[in-house]
Amino acid sequence: MELEELAERAVTGDRGALEDLCRALQGPIYRLALRMLGGVHDAEDATQEILVVITTHLAQFRGVSKLMTWAYTIASRHLRRARSKLEERALPTDELVALIDAGLAMSAPNALPEGDVALLGRDVQRTCSQAMLFGLSRDERIALVLVEMLGASDAVGAAICEVREDAFRQRLSRGRAKLAPLLEERCGLVRSDAPCTCVRQAASKQRVGMPLPIYHDAQAADGEAYGELGGLSRLRGLFAVEPPPTSQRELWAAVVARFPRVLGGAS
Repeated sequence: MELEELAERAVTGDRGALEDLCRALQGPIYRLALRMLGGVHDAEDATQEILVVITTHLAQFRGVSKLMTWAYTIASRHLRRARSKLEERALPTDELVALIDAGLAMSAPNALPEGDVALLGRDVQRTCSQAMLFGLSRDERIALVLVEMLGASDAVGAAICEVREDAFRQRLSRGRAKLAPLLEERCGLVRSDAPCTCVRQAASKQRVGMPLPIYHDAQAADGEAYGELGGLSRLRGLFAVEPPPTSQRELWAAVVARFPRVLGGAS
């Protein structure tokens, strides 16, 4: 039965149709929530909240668009608000270290996940990078992205952020110091002999039942931090190009507009 027909029946009081509609919407909305919020428990809670909103507003569905599109619109609005609240309580670096160590404790050094190992490894790499970046202040995050990912010099970074070079270097130094326990002591991408690898953590996630991969929902791909990190990685060294293709300030404005989730709000 089509979702639109289920919705029509549910509005008239058909409880079975309402239950069928919720079951049909739950999976796609959960994947969207997991993509936007990053955590299983947060995504589960948000999914239930969204389903309540949808079911209590079914009478407002006019059939102008597909019901799934209408439901995604409601879900996206709710998740943007939820995400803002989550960003206010970004995971401290020491807690992220503890989570990484917990994952290492649940798997052998050579453990591999079931499925496409390369894709699952990239999934973990990106979600880990997202968690690390959002554990920093916005100023520290912007400084790291500018220098480490986009290849900006201290002078260029300071000019873009409209601060003195010494102030910009302090932001960069603070960000690096916060991430040092993760990157230098644990990360296999930084040191070949480090204990933490992306595929090992993917195996640990599978072991405790965390859904992988979380990247396949194309409805949620554009504009989210997970996808934006992949896009930013493709711009590596952008500010190191000489001569720049346009003014550095205009270039930065274009980058922020393209990746608002990671860079939004920066000057």
